Amino acid sequence: PLIHEGHLLVPVRPLLEQLGYRVKWLAADNTIHISGKGHVLRLVPGNSVAELDEQEIQLEQPVLIRMDRALVPLRQIAELLGHSVKWKAEPQQAVVR
Repeated sequence: PLIHEGHLLVPVRPLLEQLGYRVKWLAADNTIHISGKGHVLRLVPGNSVAELDEQEIQLEQPVLIRMDRALVPLRQIAELLGHSVKWKAEPQQAVVR
């Protein structure tokens, strides 16, 4: 995880796979394709525009690549897919449901 400009960014694959989504890297068009639970989400590294169910969404932060992992804004991505996020001050932990 990384805090960047006030946003908690997390690796997209472990987060969304744990929530039951399928995450694929499509090298041919440099896109991360996420599907499941009636949604399709497309992310492009370096871009702050995502596509959710064929509608463009402006992300709070562009998708970052760090150490070969795509990092996304946790709260925004989770909430776009219908999940809630709670922040626990101690022990500084985000809980996604």
